[in-house]
Amino acid sequence: MPSWQPFLEAKDGLDGRVVIVGMPWDGSSSFRRGMRHAPDAIRIASHSLESYSHIFRLDLRGFEVADLGNMLLPQSHEGVIDAISSLIFKLHSQGKRTVCIGGDHSVTVGIVDGLLKAYKELRVIVFDAHSDWRDEYDGSRLSHACTVRRLTELVGIDNVLVFGARSFVGDEPMGLYRDISELPWLVTPNVPTHISIDLDVLDPSIISAVSNPEPNGLHFHELVGAIQKLRIRGCCINSVDVVELCPQLDFGTSAIVAARLIVECILGLLLSTQVG
Repeated sequence: MPSWQPFLEAKDGLDGRVVIVGMPWDGSSSFRRGMRHAPDAIRIASHSLESYSHIFRLDLRGFEVADLGNMLLPQSHEGVIDAISSLIFKLHSQGKRTVCIGGDHSVTVGIVDGLLKAYKELRVIVFDAHSDWRDEYDGSRLSHACTVRRLTELVGIDNVLVFGARSFVGDEPMGLYRDISELPWLVTPNVPTHISIDLDVLDPSIISAVSNPEPNGLHFHELVGAIQKLRIRGCCINSVDVVELCPQLDFGTSAIVAARLIVECILGLLLSTQVG
């Protein structure tokens, strides 16, 4: 199993304050698949990057970060959600913070379910090109096209915010979907928060190897700028997921973008806020 070297000094396992977990599942994809290969592709891509962030003026090398490798997931989608929930609950009960690498966006349902068992309250911030508001898709209520709807059922509609959406079904509660310029005024400090980043929120000119690319997306600096604003506003980020990369669909550049984004998330969010 590839490790997150050369970024990390920590050994594989639970030695880190922040724990990376791969979730290689793409059983709910509605278009292109291959997201199960993303965790390893992103680890390999990380070898090309420097560990220092010029944005946050911090170096990942030396921080307590560990890589658990990839989960061994069951065949059924319900079993996948349950397995993810159990692991996330265990890790956060031990005071860890998590970076989960998908996989398709349905893994976020399991992550949030596990976080809810570990914390008394939870907010969820989603960056996604799509509304993900369908009640079911292709006969499944766990399709990645239903993720935001399932999240609102778990934590309540008032505890979910979605930024970057530009593809809608037509019956969405539009108060859920906000312009990224509104983000600084919508952050609630001191409440445990999960950040879910569907990589298709970025414009296809920035990252093309995703399952459902959508034109007219965010640029990398806009997304990282949002991370900066969350940090400045004191948003209590305990967990992040990065999902929907299909690494076989380009020559590795999309995996490099994803790896860089994860570095910025760890330094800008997970190592700079307090656990709720």
